[in-house]
Amino acid sequence: MSPDSEISINSRKAAERSSSSEDIALSSSDFDDHTTDKDNKPSDESQSQKRTNTESYKHYVLGQASLFKTTDRILDDIRVDPYFLFDKLSGILSVPSMEYADRLTEYIQLSSCHPKYKLVTLNANVDYVNLDSSCELADGYKLRTFEGLIVPTSCNGIPNDPMFHFVVKIKGPENELHFKHKFYGFSDDQLTPEDKKDLILDKSAIEEQFSKCESENDKRLANIILKSLPKIVDSGNFVSEGTKTILRVEICEPVIPQMEFKAFENSEIESRLTAYMSTITKEHPDKNLRVKVPSTLDCLKTLYRILSGPFNNIDSAYSKTLKPERSPILQFHLDLDILLRIFFFKKNEDGSEVELEPPRFHDFGGFEHICTEYFTRALQEVLYIMSVLSPNCSSIGHLQFKVDPNLTFLFTAFGESDLQTQLKCWANWGLYQYNKGFTTLSSNNYYPDGLVIELYNRMVALDTLATPIFLDALTFCATSCGGQELQIYASTLQSQGLIGFQELRSCFIKLGFEPNSIKSFAEISDEQLISSYKDHLVLSKSPAESSSYRSGLEKIGTYRDSSVIKIYLDTEPMHDLNEAYSTLDTSPSVDDDVLITAYQLKAEESNYYDARYSRALIAIAIDRRSMLLMSYIDTNMPNFSLGSITFDEAIKNLGADKYASDSSLIRIFQERINMETKLNFQRTWTSLKVIGQARNSKLIENFLATGIINLALLPIDKIPTGLNNIGNTCYLNSLLQYYFVIKPIRNLTIDFDKILTPELFGKDPNYKIRRIGGRVVRYKETERSYQFMYQLKNLYYTMIHANSRCVTPTRELAYLAFSPIESEVEFNYPSPDNSQGKGNNNNEENVGGDGNVGEVTDSVKSVINEDDFDIPEEDGKKEKKDGSMNENEMNNNKEEPGQNLSSEDESGDESDVMDTGDESESEINACSNGMLNSLAVAQIGYDQIENAFELGRQQDVTECISNVLSQIECALNPDELDESNEQLDSVKKLFYGKTKQTLIPYDVQARKAKSGNKPRTKIERFLNLIVNIGDHPKDIYDALDTYFTEDLLELENEEVKRSLTITELPSILQIQIQRVQFDRVRLMPVKSTEPIPFGEKLYMDRYMDTDDQSIVNKRGSVFHWRRELESLKKRKAVLTKVDDMGLGPKDVLESTRQFLQSNIINQVGVLVDENTLQILEHEQQKIDKELAEINSKVESLESLISKQFADLKSIGYSIFAIFIHRGEASYGHYWIYIKDPETGMFRKYNDEIVSEVPMEEVFDFSTSNRATPYYLAFVKDGFKDEIEPVKREIIENLVDSLD
Repeated sequence: MSPDSEISINSRKAAERSSSSEDIALSSSDFDDHTTDKDNKPSDESQSQKRTNTESYKHYVLGQASLFKTTDRILDDIRVDPYFLFDKLSGILSVPSMEYADRLTEYIQLSSCHPKYKLVTLNANVDYVNLDSSCELADGYKLRTFEGLIVPTSCNGIPNDPMFHFVVKIKGPENELHFKHKFYGFSDDQLTPEDKKDLILDKSAIEEQFSKCESENDKRLANIILKSLPKIVDSGNFVSEGTKTILRVEICEPVIPQMEFKAFENSEIESRLTAYMSTITKEHPDKNLRVKVPSTLDCLKTLYRILSGPFNNIDSAYSKTLKPERSPILQFHLDLDILLRIFFFKKNEDGSEVELEPPRFHDFGGFEHICTEYFTRALQEVLYIMSVLSPNCSSIGHLQFKVDPNLTFLFTAFGESDLQTQLKCWANWGLYQYNKGFTTLSSNNYYPDGLVIELYNRMVALDTLATPIFLDALTFCATSCGGQELQIYASTLQSQGLIGFQELRSCFIKLGFEPNSIKSFAEISDEQLISSYKDHLVLSKSPAESSSYRSGLEKIGTYRDSSVIKIYLDTEPMHDLNEAYSTLDTSPSVDDDVLITAYQLKAEESNYYDARYSRALIAIAIDRRSMLLMSYIDTNMPNFSLGSITFDEAIKNLGADKYASDSSLIRIFQERINMETKLNFQRTWTSLKVIGQARNSKLIENFLATGIINLALLPIDKIPTGLNNIGNTCYLNSLLQYYFVIKPIRNLTIDFDKILTPELFGKDPNYKIRRIGGRVVRYKETERSYQFMYQLKNLYYTMIHANSRCVTPTRELAYLAFSPIESEVEFNYPSPDNSQGKGNNNNEENVGGDGNVGEVTDSVKSVINEDDFDIPEEDGKKEKKDGSMNENEMNNNKEEPGQNLSSEDESGDESDVMDTGDESESEINACSNGMLNSLAVAQIGYDQIENAFELGRQQDVTECISNVLSQIECALNPDELDESNEQLDSVKKLFYGKTKQTLIPYDVQARKAKSGNKPRTKIERFLNLIVNIGDHPKDIYDALDTYFTEDLLELENEEVKRSLTITELPSILQIQIQRVQFDRVRLMPVKSTEPIPFGEKLYMDRYMDTDDQSIVNKRGSVFHWRRELESLKKRKAVLTKVDDMGLGPKDVLESTRQFLQSNIINQVGVLVDENTLQILEHEQQKIDKELAEINSKVESLESLISKQFADLKSIGYSIFAIFIHRGEASYGHYWIYIKDPETGMFRKYNDEIVSEVPMEEVFDFSTSNRATPYYLAFVKDGFKDEIEPVKREIIENLVDSLD
């Protein structure tokens, strides 16, 4: 091997070796001298090279560093690195502190809250034991090297855990300004060539050169050198900003493995001694040899002397060998194989005895220092254990050494300003300093606020994604030991929306992810987060839960600074509608145009764009499915656009055929937005817009902007027919439209083609006894009912077939509808020659059923003429006639439920039948004289019609409904009668239900029914349920609860409990809202416009007669709650009642107190006891307290009552018609809203004008709305298909087609 190496390495000059002889307590015979083969000395090239270290430093871009640490953190990392190495983890020198902070805290906690290891340096009075060095470099730079040991903290003998060596190389100028180093970590590959050459031993180059060795000796020497290279288990490179210092830290395995020290334990020593003595005894049995057992310390000293031998003979031409056979000490002090295995001794067996030859350092040429440092590290390990075994042991021969655990020289070398504090903290470093907050920020409890803030900012700048971890650390530092500056800074960051790691992780977990580190956060894309967020919203059970998901995504977006998440959240509708309305300072009762105005005002007031207002508006728009709001958003808020949608995509989204007409597309749109609760309204609206734009459709454009179909843009056959007002018939028009949309009634009317004759009436005995509405119907009433049906058939026929937007009802129809059924009408009978019908109809509905019925065509013609039709102007509208009419005093004209209806538990009065039902034979004969059958036409004069209209002004819609239905029933066959002879027919099934009134004796004290008493019951039919606005109900359920409430009555001198339930429900449930009350002061009827809110759905389960005990118990609870509520309200009325002066009890007490305190009393000389004033004040407080308790209890009871039946939703009805009245009790105007079940839209039938209206208009329950619901119609679930508002089959020349 060439003594001169071409490899450039960082070598220190060989220290001056002491050449003086050294007594190591071994006899000279233990060594043998050999001539050295090589005497070349190593050259140190590093001293002669010219370097530009300043330029080298400039090559480091701190932003490319992998980590940031302070001096304290780096040195402590050296101390705690063994924890991680033992766990077979990578070392932490080149790892960001945040990645191991948690584990480090756990390690320390398991180590009795103190580090398991410590750093020590060893200094001796001989150079070859010392490894620290320093050399001058170019540009005033120095390279200072410090080496020491990482040793177990608690050790009183041979350590059970291995030791490590650490090397710290500091390259740079002196830190004369004593700056705090800010070290940035770089990998070996990032170092400049100059720094790499100075700081890192190039092992790969050494290995490459040694691979060229050829001779056995060179190979042996190469093998020794390679094995002598330090086995680095962890390392790190650091560049300090400002001080231009470059730091290299290495941790190496020990030279002597921990298991080798087992040979120095007492048991092993005794074993060797025993073996030696056994051999001696065999050889000299006559000698009684006694040898003292050496201690571990003695044996280690022997090892030290052997290992220091090559240094003592380093300049000698001969090397001394060990001759174990001549030295008993060698044989039982050491396991000599250690010298062969670890220290490269050569075993020579050529001679008469075995010799152990140590390596000669000069043999290694330019690599001598590698071998010498190898032996030096071994010596330091031996000396340290010796110092542990004997704390007073500080010398071996003339060797003096000292173990220093304070690292004073190393800390001093860094030259930082807080040296003394550093040293003090280093010596007392405990669990507190190992809190992960300090470790993460590379901070310490003695750092000033400014430095901690700087550390935070540097780390954030280096790794922005880890900001949450750094913020947690900063918060800990601020709260545990920070000053005001640090606390304010941490609070400011948090107020800006920054969050810590655990909070951020909880956000990920809430969205269905379980990352454990910052790196795993980054593996989850924005798209994945948004998708999971949407999925969680679907499963969300409350607005609060939805809001928590949003908050989590928002925090993640802020942390990532993600524009994708920000845009999504800024355009996402609010989840909580209450929050949306609150954001815009509005309420659900306001109209769409008011919401737009509120949004504009909020947007203008805001100094910067606030997405909350836009999100609130679109949330409301989607909830309301408002066309107006969506149109505004589409025009004025482009960032909420869904992006481009193609025509084909729009058709697919809408679920329509691309060849469908514009009106069909709108119908499909309406159906979907009203039927599909999970529909994406915005996407569906946008899809219809795309289709409308592609077709240039004015109809779709107008619909999208208003939500209403402009009927003027629709063909006539797509819209319902309006009815002209022929004079105070507005509510009749509403009623006629109402019955028209009910298919069973319309079909019954259109198909009506019967002819009544006295013979047929007399032949069927049911005609004589049948009752309708509890009264017997006479022939004359039946006859006029037929005429009514034909008039109605005429109207409905023309409404279906007329090529007109509106038609005119006949005045005869109005007369028959307004005048009571018992009012007789004169008829014009055809001559006998013309009486015979032209054909037979065997329809089972025909009276008599014998086929003796004429065709109906002539009858229809008789009531149709061209004047019946309104030929519209170009705009399809006519001037509206006067539609004024009145509402009657309902409290005088309305009767109790069931009155005037048949009762199933009472039979009819026969005398009444004779009085009202029997007609004389002469009267019937007069009607039938000379006729085979009758096609009688009513003869109604002008005066009669005017009188009927006047009567109509005095009626309300409920009286007209009863009159119309009675006539329809009268025209039906009396095929089936009940036990009271009440006619059972399709009208009964459609509109009539049954209630059951139960009376049972009640024990008030026991609060239960008396036992042994049989309840008395009564079954009655009802056409409509009546709710009284005078009871001030909160909503429709509250009103019905009052109607069906259980109450106590005094009957026959005992208390009875009365209950009312429903035994049978109709297909169409009608509810009358009693708004007219009689004002006894003004002696006139007055109308209340108090709102009574109702929804589109109504559930009747709670009112049904049932044996279900759970429901019965619920009713029982409500009964007691209502009685308690009534008592509380009575008491409240007493406490708030005012006198003629407008003063209540509290006001009187206060006025009295003030009067007694006034100057008037003082002037009069009346002495007022202070106690009196206090009593007055106390009584006021008692009233306030009692009222507060009453209000609280009332609110609680009302809440209990309202929720008591919320889960009962088996019997459902849907609103489909609402009669509206605007005006006062004596005048006003009627119209009707009718819902189209196919589209979900409401139409307003206002005489001849039929228009679509928004839901907000229909369900306007504001107190300012003077147009109030008066009569409600609900259709039973499963019967909705029988409601058909649009029925048009246009016949171009309708009158001609009848000729």
